[in-house]
Amino acid sequence: MSKRGKQDDHYQTSENFQIEIGKALTQLSKHTPNLILINNLVEGVTRLIPSLLENPEQVEVAVRLLRLPDGLWSWSYSKVFIPDYLDHDLKLMQKFASVEKNLTFKLTSHDEWYKILGEISNFWKNSSVPKLEYYKPLADLFEKLEDQPKLAAFFSHIAYGRGKVSKRMFSQLASRDGWHSNVYGVQVERKVTFLDLLFLLLLKDFEIRGSYMRVGVALAILLVTFSGGLAIGRVTAFKSEYSNLTGETNSSPTSSATPTTEPKIDKKILNKAVEEFDNETQVAIEDLIKNADGNVNEQYEQKIMQILGLKNTNSDSITNLDDKTKQDLVIAIYNYQQAIKGFDKPDGIIEKGGKTANKIEEKFKNNPAK
Repeated sequence: MSKRGKQDDHYQTSENFQIEIGKALTQLSKHTPNLILINNLVEGVTRLIPSLLENPEQVEVAVRLLRLPDGLWSWSYSKVFIPDYLDHDLKLMQKFASVEKNLTFKLTSHDEWYKILGEISNFWKNSSVPKLEYYKPLADLFEKLEDQPKLAAFFSHIAYGRGKVSKRMFSQLASRDGWHSNVYGVQVERKVTFLDLLFLLLLKDFEIRGSYMRVGVALAILLVTFSGGLAIGRVTAFKSEYSNLTGETNSSPTSSATPTTEPKIDKKILNKAVEEFDNETQVAIEDLIKNADGNVNEQYEQKIMQILGLKNTNSDSITNLDDKTKQDLVIAIYNYQQAIKGFDKPDGIIEKGGKTANKIEEKFKNNPAK
């Protein structure tokens, strides 16, 4: 079909043929076996998609074939192959990467998909895996089809690297902060534009005498303060506004901002702990729960979170946390580690069999009801 170039009469012929077959199928008796035809169509899609890796010039043709409104292949692609095969297998990959056994994959019986799933499995094991440009045809395919934003974002992350998911694709994903999204257990990031960088700069914090202020807030204060008036008045206004923001007062030379009982966690430590959450902390917590109850039980998950000081959590399962909840849990773990006697370097991560895990397990077993 692609060799015919700009001539597109073959597309119309193909479309008409598929429509006629569809009509014929609806006229058959319900007892007439048509499962063979459906299986052959799904098999065709199963073979077509990985073939694009070696034939990227065929992406446009595949898009047209799979997007045809009344097409047989578009039906088998969207109604059977995606939900029952590809989506099903990708949802199992996080467990597979954690060396969980007795998993039933649908696509691994095909050599091409067996190789694909094996190659991309590292993205669940390590958040810093380098991109695999070989998979660009799949990223382009799902983006052009426009019906599977999760698959488009996922393969874009694999093929083009971290932070390369387009704003248009990312807007169709669930995200807590507008920048990160968990897709099949892999964290993908939105592409950052120049305007985004400027916006992020204005939100960036900087430290003044032990207190933190955003760049945008500081610029606004400076603009208001120095727009007019005498120098003394300008300085006094700046100090007054700064005091309101930081909680300081001029009534006493010894007064200071209200002290916090929670230690500040370095952003690098926080980001690293969040990135390693799925591979380290989640695995350790699941292990703690299994040791206590024999299986992953949401009630026990909540009890462990309460041990860490999180009294109210919005998550139903440790395996399905959004980024904001992960950050809250990391900070709680960091604070918990600081309270452990002899714990030298809190990192916000629970390692399976590590000191933090053992301490939680000890408290959990001594008083499981709390």
